[in-house]
Amino acid sequence: MPRRTKPEAEHTRETVLDAAIQVFLDQGVARATLEDIGRVAGTTRGAVYWHFHSKINLLIAIDERVRLFGEEVLAKVGSYSGPDPLGELGRALIAAFEIIESDPHLRPMLTVLLLRCEYTSEMAPMRERQQRSNEALRAELGRISRLAAKAGLLAPPWRPETAVTALHALLTGLIHNWLQDAEFRLAVDGGDAVRSLMMSMGVSSPSAAARSTSEA
Repeated sequence: MPRRTKPEAEHTRETVLDAAIQVFLDQGVARATLEDIGRVAGTTRGAVYWHFHSKINLLIAIDERVRLFGEEVLAKVGSYSGPDPLGELGRALIAAFEIIESDPHLRPMLTVLLLRCEYTSEMAPMRERQQRSNEALRAELGRISRLAAKAGLLAPPWRPETAVTALHALLTGLIHNWLQDAEFRLAVDGGDAVRSLMMSMGVSSPSAAARSTSEA
């Protein structure tokens, strides 16, 4: 039997990963087996094992696909150094919602990671990855909130710490709502929620910003 070329091996790997997403969606991660994944992929359990070795490695590969998108969003927000950090954050989040909603591949992957993955002890590596991802998001939200506070653009009684908690809770809640409710429009309904929260955080005028800065 001829040895497979690198492009052929990569194609098989991606086919297996796509099959794993479908099997995890249908059965949940705990009930799924490598045999099930191989059957859907049109290959053998051995081929699945060759590329991924375990369900944990399959989940990590799915997480890496999603993480690439998340890192792009954080990089875009992190590169902003203009006068309206909260406004820019809100626009970036709504733009991210639009991309998530329009990309047919992101919803099933997020569903697997957030709703189909039972975090037992064997899933500890995945739990740790999610915790690191949450910490990175909270760190960026904190940086932006502190910039806004320093510029007098964070309205009382908001503080950077409470702003981070509210923003993080809102974002995770909106994503979960969208994944569980087919009627929920992430870009429209979620966007309205983000704008409303940002309006409550931001001061109403330049003079108010000046007063807030002087009082700080």
